[in-house]
Amino acid sequence: MEVAPTETVPSSLETKSSPPVKTKRSFDEISSSASTVDDNVAAVDEMIAEESAAEEPKPPSVPVSFKVVYAKKPYEVTLDLTSSIADLKTELFKQTGVMTSMQKLCYRGNLVWL
Repeated sequence: MEVAPTETVPSSLETKSSPPVKTKRSFDEISSSASTVDDNVAAVDEMIAEESAAEEPKPPSVPVSFKVVYAKKPYEVTLDLTSSIADLKTELFKQTGVMTSMQKLCYRGNLVWL
């Protein structure tokens, strides 16, 4: 018993291609693509740093003097006005030898919390 085709298949359906098969990438391929991403990120970070440096003018340097007493010895510390308290503590460590984590700073009797 023979069956006659009732409809013909359009040629567009006959040449339909299958989707590409994804293959596993080797370690070298992954690391090389990761390094190019890192390079691109580094380049963007550098561009942002250059733009921000060009836009923000640096304030003028204004020295500020501190008189510090430790173990009944006076110390004179001079820093820039834009310096942080961490910079002050680091300078005090250099002069007194007291670790920054052990320092308590008081300003006219008031404790400065950091």
